[in-house]
Amino acid sequence: MISDIMSSGASNQQIDTEVRICCVIQVRMWPIENKVPLSTTGLMDVIKMARSWRRRAPDRPETKPTIVMSQ
Repeated sequence: MISDIMSSGASNQQIDTEVRICCVIQVRMWPIENKVPLSTTGLMDVIKMARSWRRRAPDRPETKPTIVMSQ
């Protein structure tokens, strides 16, 4: 969508889009040389955090997407 807007050159054009809220959880708990965490405890905490986020807004579907990423 963004590439279409940029290629059209219509910078002042009104754009109808859907706004969505999501939760981004960044995991930074294991050494970079490891592909997986050294312990399952931290990973279980991340899963619990994501589930807690989803439970806090059961009637708001726009808050449902949850992205978990590691770095």
